[in-house]
Amino acid sequence: MTTADYIEAFRTSNQTVIRQFYNRYRSEFFLQVGAPFNITDEDLLADVWQDSVIRLWQLIGDGRLTEERLGNKTLMAFLVGIGEKAMYENLRKLKEQNLPDPDMQHEDTDETMRNYDKNEQMETVREVVWNMPNPCRQLLVHFYWDELDFATIATRMNYSNADSAKSQKAKCMKKLMIALKKYI
Repeated sequence: MTTADYIEAFRTSNQTVIRQFYNRYRSEFFLQVGAPFNITDEDLLADVWQDSVIRLWQLIGDGRLTEERLGNKTLMAFLVGIGEKAMYENLRKLKEQNLPDPDMQHEDTDETMRNYDKNEQMETVREVVWNMPNPCRQLLVHFYWDELDFATIATRMNYSNADSAKSQKAKCMKKLMIALKKYI
């Protein structure tokens, strides 16, 4: 489907096409919005996803978002922008609710640096996976981010069986390792 098709579906409330969009881009959205914030909480990501899709639908329904206004930006990129703002807002509110006691000293510089390095490495892996062509990108997202088993992946990606999906994952991991060597 094209961007114009999706915009028309949202504008006319075509539930079938909207459901296809919803199912097709959910994992990709979780990856793109969750990783920069180091968020793995599926419930939080699902809430942000839901809010973002509703906001996108409102913008299209109000006529404020059209294919012309998107320019060269994809609908998914626009949706990720909405999601990043929503995630930032959720995290800001959460931080305000959980402010630390100023009398407590819990500065562990080594732990902070280890977490920073880990976050940086995860961001690199996320970026490399995101830039991989399909089927590898989709398969790795399904396996590592969606945590699907090989039988489910095989069904979703039209492989003949779970062993075929497992074999393809092994090939994709080799490609991922080669791509990651540039960053070592």
